[in-house]
Amino acid sequence: MQKYYFFWGYTQLFASFLKKNYCNFVAQIRGMFHFLQKYNILLLLACTILLVCMGVELWNIPVTFTPNFIQQPYTQSLAKVFLPHSPLFTVSAIFLFILQILLLFIYYKRSNYAEENIFFPIFWILLLSFTSRYLSSLTPAFIVNLIIIFLLIINQNKLNSTYQNRALLSGIAIGIASLYDFTATFLTIYVIATLIIFSSKTFKNILVLLCGYLFTYVYVFAYHFFAGDIVDYWGSFQLIKSIFPLFTQVRLNLIETVSLVTLFLLVLYIIVKIKISFDSKLIVIRKSLITLHILFIITILMSITTNLAFPQSFQYTMIPFIIYFSTLQESTRFNLANEIVLTLSGAAYILLQIL
Repeated sequence: MQKYYFFWGYTQLFASFLKKNYCNFVAQIRGMFHFLQKYNILLLLACTILLVCMGVELWNIPVTFTPNFIQQPYTQSLAKVFLPHSPLFTVSAIFLFILQILLLFIYYKRSNYAEENIFFPIFWILLLSFTSRYLSSLTPAFIVNLIIIFLLIINQNKLNSTYQNRALLSGIAIGIASLYDFTATFLTIYVIATLIIFSSKTFKNILVLLCGYLFTYVYVFAYHFFAGDIVDYWGSFQLIKSIFPLFTQVRLNLIETVSLVTLFLLVLYIIVKIKISFDSKLIVIRKSLITLHILFIITILMSITTNLAFPQSFQYTMIPFIIYFSTLQESTRFNLANEIVLTLSGAAYILLQIL
């Protein structure tokens, strides 16, 4: 009988221990994103798993151009160079994607949008890229998004560089992006807005910006002039026509329509929520957030006007979405509304890419 009571007592003690620790564990993982933020090691583990999954996908499905990638002369030239050399093309695409991740991390770390979850942009870009086959099926958005991250970095107020240098580099970068998709020219509006908000010599800086943009095209046309194919190159530009496929060639089904409406309603909620939480922060950070909103509107305009077919055209909005999603989960305290919004908005974006 004593052995029975001894065994029963230890059984109750062990059960009490499990119950207590189970409740603590459940309390800590009330939300997936809150749990990932609280334990950065698990967030990095999730990023590693996504990176491995992308590697397996690329091993089985080589990187290719989508048919609608070949729409401007320089995308055609890029395809002619890389398609006969598939391994080189795959390695180059992976290198550029890793560069996007690093630049996005650098930008987010310097932006002061968050203090704890600085690794969330890596998680989101890997998740959205993997589910949308962003890397294995390339569009001009792959190149333009790299330019967008570059523009975000060089136009940060913390950068130790004059506004003239930033404007010149921005103009050259936008010019390069527009060689692959003309709608990238709209990014000029973002840079102009940034110069107006942060700079005092706005008119002079805008002129430098436009000079940088024109410099790219002067260099390109000079190259083709001396190469002797300027007539053919100019003729290839004249063949391009805006067809607005989002309105003329795409009929959204019910799930896509609901996902699109849901996503933008939730993003409006995220913008408002971030604005409220940023009211107590420095005016420099709030100005930076305003320029991010402007960039978001411009990327929507690019998605509407590009000749890329939907849903590939929607990839232009990926960088602002990643920053919004990452910034919403800033607080170390659990917030059920944030968990629901992040889950639904992330799911809506993914559905738009895979349906």
